[in-house]
Amino acid sequence: MSAEIPVLLAVAFPVLMGILCYALRNRRSIAALSFISSAVLIATSLVLFWMVRDNGGGIRLDMNEFAGIPVSELIMVLDSFLMFYFLYIGIKLKNLPTIIFAVLQMIPLFWFESQHQGAVTPSFYIDSLAVIMVLIVSIIGSLIVIYAIKYMEHDKKQARFFFFMLLFLGAMNGAVLSNNLLWLFFFWEVTTLCCYALIRHEETEEAIKSATRALVVTLGGGVAFALAIPLIFEYFGSVSFIDILAISPALGLAFIPVALIALAAFTKSAQIPFQSWLLGAMVAPTPVSALLHSATMVNLGVYVLIRSAPAIGLAPWLSFVIAVVGGFTFFVTALMAVSQVTIKRVLAYSTIGNLGLIVMCVGINTPLSLSAAILLLFFHAMSKALLFLSAGVVDHEGHTKKITGMEGMIRSIPVLAVTVVAAVMTMMMLPFGMFIGKWVALEVSTTRPELLLLTGFVIFGSVLTSLYYTKWLGLVLSAPEEPEHPPKPHPLSKLYTIPMFTLLAGAIFFSVFMGPVISELIGPAVAPYYGLTPMTSDNITFFTPMGWVPSLLIFVLIVVAIFLPLKMFKSIPKEAVKPVYRCGEDFEQLRLKGFFYEREVPDDRITRYANPIAVILLVIMLGVIFI
Repeated sequence: MSAEIPVLLAVAFPVLMGILCYALRNRRSIAALSFISSAVLIATSLVLFWMVRDNGGGIRLDMNEFAGIPVSELIMVLDSFLMFYFLYIGIKLKNLPTIIFAVLQMIPLFWFESQHQGAVTPSFYIDSLAVIMVLIVSIIGSLIVIYAIKYMEHDKKQARFFFFMLLFLGAMNGAVLSNNLLWLFFFWEVTTLCCYALIRHEETEEAIKSATRALVVTLGGGVAFALAIPLIFEYFGSVSFIDILAISPALGLAFIPVALIALAAFTKSAQIPFQSWLLGAMVAPTPVSALLHSATMVNLGVYVLIRSAPAIGLAPWLSFVIAVVGGFTFFVTALMAVSQVTIKRVLAYSTIGNLGLIVMCVGINTPLSLSAAILLLFFHAMSKALLFLSAGVVDHEGHTKKITGMEGMIRSIPVLAVTVVAAVMTMMMLPFGMFIGKWVALEVSTTRPELLLLTGFVIFGSVLTSLYYTKWLGLVLSAPEEPEHPPKPHPLSKLYTIPMFTLLAGAIFFSVFMGPVISELIGPAVAPYYGLTPMTSDNITFFTPMGWVPSLLIFVLIVVAIFLPLKMFKSIPKEAVKPVYRCGEDFEQLRLKGFFYEREVPDDRITRYANPIAVILLVIMLGVIFI
């Protein structure tokens, strides 16, 4: 079977379904089209996985022309239209930075395209790393789209919403499969457009402000990317990813474009000091937040860094500064999350921090660190999507946006409470993949003396992460004094539970059977870069051929340790439960709010110090290549 059809289905089919959603504007039609698109995307991603696995390496696919259509020229035209559209948005919003960034993108790209008309072959390159991203985008993204059918059922702008959601998935698949940097840039900026449109979906003043901030930051990163493309051609002689990674140019100015690509990736992945746009994006509907944090936007930045790792590794100082930026982001965002009580805000800081850990691993640039980066990327997508979908149901069904409002939810919405607890566990406990990924990240940060600072970032960041997630667990599992007429537990829609339970099952299954994940996904993605598979079933105890037995045992023990006492508590007769001794004081009700601060600490208390430090690091990153 040719790879052309699966690639077209992965990239073009969701776009077509999105256009139909926008055209039909009927709730039932939108739901049906979303289901069809999701089913096709999931099937297509699995087909591509098996094709690459059977091929034993990357599949080169030339689609500069298809069915008589000059695809390469068409993408150039669409890219020009997109940049002019960004310029139009800037003028309409009267936002000077958007106007400036749109123009600054046009200048290098129009000049380069006028000078170099040759097509890049292959236009698409499908290897294990690309397939991992396609699996994340197509499966997790599709589950979020299915969830959104119920979540957005009463929204009057459903047609536009699902158009941009499905366009987002198609653009992401196009970006991760593209070998031509010009094509990658086009899809990169389509994701910027989708992000802007989805964040401002509700069109409130706050939504428009947050969407504009996201547009400015990510367009600024796009400028760095646009400047990098002609410089890459100048120093590497090609804009083909395959060719670039096979060339080892002399040190010096050749690493300016590599540093610019890293800068663009930082903006997309919201690394400090660019984190504000992702925090502001929390104003968007929950399906948008879930998509941004797990399956699309932010993952594209770290994907490009992972893909560029061989070029980054040729400049040790550049690698080191990238690692420090990532480690610093992980530590600072964990510190900022500790005092937060808004669910989506905690999750936003968690996302930025975990992406920082991935960036740190790319910067360390060893075979094992790159394996840890991909492992974290894979498991973070599942766990974070599950947490955001759970947060959306908490908002809709529990009528609270605060973690403190989830106290006693184990009684009112037990299915949801159990899902939230399980989702949090997958982020921080054994035997789940996120814990293993962080453990390996800590290990690689101790391999060289100059990485000691990174070791401190990982240790303190991990401790703080455990702190805010453990507080959350304690609150959800708390059982305050039962009221005389307790609320009757109510069932959740299957459009909520099926995506959530599928993600939970995936996080559990792939964690327990870690060996196949490493041998079938992680190893083949790293081996082409370094000529070896650094992470095998012999590296860590849980990865031994029989490693699934202790992993499964640990999982069972966790479930028993958490839920058996809860079951026993429920079986105790009401009259046997005595009130808490309060030293004679007559409190109205004893609650667990003391687990959290009385108020959230303003961001600027920390960012006033963190952002300048991060800016200095970025200046160093761009300057060290001249040393």
